[in-house]
Amino acid sequence: MPARPCPLCNEPSARHERDVRGIELVRCDNCGFVYTNLPSRAIADANAALGTEVLDYYEATQAGLDQVWFDRIAARFGRDGARVLDVGCGNGLLIEAFRRRGCIVEGLDPSPWARKSAAAKGFVLHHGYVEDEPLPAGAYDTVTATSTFEHAPDPIRSARSLLRLVRPGGILYLCGMPNYGSWAVRAGLATFRHNNPPWHASFFT
Repeated sequence: MPARPCPLCNEPSARHERDVRGIELVRCDNCGFVYTNLPSRAIADANAALGTEVLDYYEATQAGLDQVWFDRIAARFGRDGARVLDVGCGNGLLIEAFRRRGCIVEGLDPSPWARKSAAAKGFVLHHGYVEDEPLPAGAYDTVTATSTFEHAPDPIRSARSLLRLVRPGGILYLCGMPNYGSWAVRAGLATFRHNNPPWHASFFT
Protein backbone atom coordinates (compact mmCIF):
# COMPACT_ATOMS: atom_id res chain seq x y z
CA MET A 1 0.00 0.00 0.00
CA PRO A 2 1.42 3.43 -0.89
CA ALA A 3 2.29 5.52 2.15
CA ARG A 4 -0.11 8.25 3.16
CA PRO A 5 1.51 11.72 3.27
CA CYS A 6 3.45 12.58 6.39
CA PRO A 7 1.06 14.07 8.98
CA LEU A 8 3.73 16.54 10.13
CA CYS A 9 5.33 17.92 6.96
CA ASN A 10 3.00 16.52 4.25
CA GLU A 11 5.89 14.85 2.40
CA PRO A 12 4.34 12.24 0.06
CA SER A 13 7.33 9.89 0.20
CA ALA A 14 7.98 7.51 3.11
CA ARG A 15 9.85 4.22 3.52
CA HIS A 16 8.91 1.05 5.34
CA GLU A 17 9.93 1.14 9.01
CA ARG A 18 8.45 -2.07 10.48
CA ASP A 19 5.25 -4.07 10.79
CA VAL A 20 3.43 -4.20 14.12
CA ARG A 21 0.41 -6.50 14.52
CA GLY A 22 0.38 -6.85 10.72
CA ILE A 23 0.12 -3.08 10.22
CA GLU A 24 2.86 -1.08 8.55
CA LEU A 25 4.70 1.81 10.16
CA VAL A 26 6.53 4.14 7.78
CA ARG A 27 9.19 6.81 8.23
CA CYS A 28 8.89 10.12 6.39
CA ASP A 29 11.68 10.65 3.86
CA ASN A 30 11.77 14.37 4.69
CA CYS A 31 11.41 14.87 8.45
CA GLY A 32 11.90 11.30 9.72
CA PHE A 33 8.59 11.10 11.61
CA VAL A 34 7.24 7.55 12.08
CA TYR A 35 3.52 6.98 11.65
CA THR A 36 0.93 4.30 10.95
CA ASN A 37 0.30 3.73 7.26
CA LEU A 38 -3.48 3.63 7.49
CA PRO A 39 -6.13 6.11 6.39
CA SER A 40 -7.07 8.59 9.12
CA ARG A 41 -10.65 7.32 9.10
CA ALA A 42 -9.55 3.75 9.79
CA ILE A 43 -7.50 4.95 12.77
CA ALA A 44 -10.40 6.99 14.12
CA ASP A 45 -12.83 4.10 13.70
CA ALA A 46 -10.49 1.74 15.56
CA ASN A 47 -10.18 4.13 18.50
CA ALA A 48 -13.93 4.72 18.65
CA ALA A 49 -14.56 0.97 18.77
CA LEU A 50 -12.44 0.19 21.83
CA GLY A 51 -14.58 -2.14 23.91
CA THR A 52 -15.31 -2.71 27.56
CA GLU A 53 -12.27 -4.96 27.94
CA VAL A 54 -10.21 -1.77 27.68
CA LEU A 55 -12.20 -0.23 30.52
CA ASP A 56 -11.64 -3.38 32.58
CA TYR A 57 -7.91 -3.15 31.86
CA TYR A 58 -7.70 0.51 32.90
CA GLU A 59 -9.81 -0.01 35.98
CA ALA A 60 -7.42 -2.77 37.01
CA THR A 61 -4.15 -1.00 36.16
CA GLN A 62 -4.77 2.76 36.39
CA ALA A 63 -4.23 3.02 40.10
CA GLY A 64 -1.28 3.52 42.38
CA LEU A 65 1.40 5.32 40.36
CA ASP A 66 -1.09 6.61 37.79
CA GLN A 67 -3.17 8.15 40.56
CA VAL A 68 -0.06 9.81 42.01
CA TRP A 69 0.75 11.15 38.53
CA PHE A 70 -2.77 12.50 38.05
CA ASP A 71 -2.81 14.08 41.51
CA ARG A 72 0.45 15.87 40.65
CA ILE A 73 -1.01 17.17 37.38
CA ALA A 74 -4.11 18.45 39.16
CA ALA A 75 -2.05 20.03 41.94
CA ARG A 76 0.10 21.86 39.41
CA PHE A 77 -2.56 23.04 36.95
CA GLY A 78 -5.82 23.00 38.90
CA ARG A 79 -7.28 25.74 41.07
CA ASP A 80 -10.65 26.36 42.63
CA GLY A 81 -13.18 27.41 40.01
CA ALA A 82 -10.92 26.76 37.01
CA ARG A 83 -12.61 25.24 33.99
CA VAL A 84 -10.78 22.10 32.85
CA LEU A 85 -11.25 19.82 29.83
CA ASP A 86 -9.52 16.43 29.78
CA VAL A 87 -9.22 15.15 26.21
CA GLY A 88 -9.04 11.37 25.99
CA CYS A 89 -10.48 11.25 29.50
CA GLY A 90 -11.14 7.49 29.50
CA ASN A 91 -12.30 6.38 32.93
CA GLY A 92 -12.14 9.88 34.41
CA LEU A 93 -9.41 9.42 37.03
CA LEU A 94 -7.68 12.67 36.07
CA ILE A 95 -11.03 14.45 36.02
CA GLU A 96 -11.67 13.27 39.57
CA ALA A 97 -8.27 14.62 40.65
CA PHE A 98 -9.10 18.05 39.20
CA ARG A 99 -12.54 17.98 40.77
CA ARG A 100 -10.98 17.41 44.20
CA ARG A 101 -9.14 20.69 43.60
CA GLY A 102 -12.44 22.52 43.10
CA CYS A 103 -12.22 22.68 39.31
CA ILE A 104 -15.20 22.68 36.95
CA VAL A 105 -14.45 19.59 34.88
CA GLU A 106 -15.48 18.12 31.53
CA GLY A 107 -14.14 15.23 29.48
CA LEU A 108 -13.92 14.35 25.81
CA ASP A 109 -13.45 10.81 24.50
CA PRO A 110 -14.71 8.81 21.50
CA SER A 111 -14.68 5.40 23.20
CA PRO A 112 -18.04 3.87 24.11
CA TRP A 113 -16.79 2.84 27.55
CA ALA A 114 -16.07 6.49 28.41
CA ARG A 115 -19.86 6.97 28.58
CA LYS A 116 -20.06 4.36 31.33
CA SER A 117 -17.36 6.09 33.34
CA ALA A 118 -18.94 9.52 32.90
CA ALA A 119 -22.31 8.21 34.05
CA ALA A 120 -20.78 6.48 37.08
CA LYS A 121 -18.61 9.42 38.13
CA GLY A 122 -20.99 12.20 37.18
CA PHE A 123 -18.93 14.35 34.85
CA VAL A 124 -19.91 16.04 31.58
CA LEU A 125 -18.67 14.00 28.62
CA HIS A 126 -18.36 15.25 25.05
CA HIS A 127 -18.40 12.03 23.05
CA GLY A 128 -16.16 12.41 20.01
CA TYR A 129 -12.86 13.79 18.74
CA VAL A 130 -11.46 17.21 19.58
CA GLU A 131 -11.01 17.95 15.86
CA ASP A 132 -14.73 17.48 15.23
CA GLU A 133 -16.42 18.72 18.42
CA PRO A 134 -17.93 22.24 18.17
CA LEU A 135 -16.72 23.28 21.62
CA PRO A 136 -16.41 27.04 22.21
CA ALA A 137 -13.04 28.62 21.53
CA GLY A 138 -11.10 29.85 24.54
CA ALA A 139 -13.55 28.25 26.97
CA TYR A 140 -11.10 26.42 29.24
CA ASP A 141 -8.43 27.53 31.67
CA THR A 142 -6.65 24.19 31.29
CA VAL A 143 -6.86 21.50 28.60
CA THR A 144 -5.08 18.22 29.26
CA ALA A 145 -4.34 15.22 27.05
CA THR A 146 -2.47 12.42 28.82
CA SER A 147 -1.53 9.23 26.95
CA THR A 148 -3.71 10.51 24.12
CA PHE A 149 -1.68 12.34 21.49
CA GLU A 150 -0.19 9.13 20.09
CA HIS A 151 -3.72 8.18 18.97
CA ALA A 152 -3.97 11.24 16.69
CA PRO A 153 -3.51 10.44 12.97
CA ASP A 154 -2.93 14.16 12.29
CA PRO A 155 -0.98 15.63 15.25
CA ILE A 156 -0.80 19.13 13.75
CA ARG A 157 -4.57 19.35 13.33
CA SER A 158 -5.08 17.89 16.80
CA ALA A 159 -2.69 20.38 18.41
CA ARG A 160 -4.42 23.31 16.72
CA SER A 161 -7.82 22.00 17.81
CA LEU A 162 -6.60 21.70 21.41
CA LEU A 163 -5.03 25.16 21.42
CA ARG A 164 -8.24 26.70 20.10
CA LEU A 165 -10.04 25.63 23.28
CA VAL A 166 -7.56 27.22 25.71
CA ARG A 167 -8.28 30.74 26.91
CA PRO A 168 -5.53 33.36 26.37
CA GLY A 169 -2.95 32.77 29.09
CA GLY A 170 -4.33 29.31 29.82
CA ILE A 171 -2.56 25.96 29.80
CA LEU A 172 -2.40 23.09 27.33
CA TYR A 173 -0.74 20.04 28.92
CA LEU A 174 0.30 17.13 26.67
CA CYS A 175 2.17 14.18 28.16
CA GLY A 176 2.43 10.42 28.39
CA MET A 177 3.26 9.62 24.76
CA PRO A 178 5.30 6.42 24.42
CA ASN A 179 8.92 7.05 23.40
CA TYR A 180 9.66 5.52 20.00
CA GLY A 181 13.30 6.51 20.49
CA SER A 182 13.66 4.41 23.65
CA TRP A 183 16.56 2.00 24.13
CA ALA A 184 14.14 -0.95 23.87
CA VAL A 185 13.00 0.16 20.40
CA ARG A 186 16.55 0.88 19.27
CA ALA A 187 17.72 -2.51 20.53
CA GLY A 188 14.86 -4.34 18.84
CA LEU A 189 13.44 -5.51 22.17
CA ALA A 190 10.20 -3.49 22.22
CA THR A 191 7.00 -5.55 22.20
CA PHE A 192 4.80 -2.55 21.29
CA ARG A 193 2.24 -3.85 23.76
CA HIS A 194 1.38 -0.30 24.88
CA ASN A 195 2.17 1.51 21.62
CA ASN A 196 0.55 -0.39 18.82
CA PRO A 197 -1.50 0.31 15.71
CA PRO A 198 -4.19 0.75 14.63
CA TRP A 199 -5.06 2.56 17.88
CA HIS A 200 -1.73 4.37 18.01
CA ALA A 201 -1.03 6.35 14.89
CA SER A 202 1.90 8.66 15.68
CA PHE A 203 5.21 7.42 17.07
CA PHE A 204 6.98 10.25 18.88
CA THR A 205 10.51 10.31 20.29
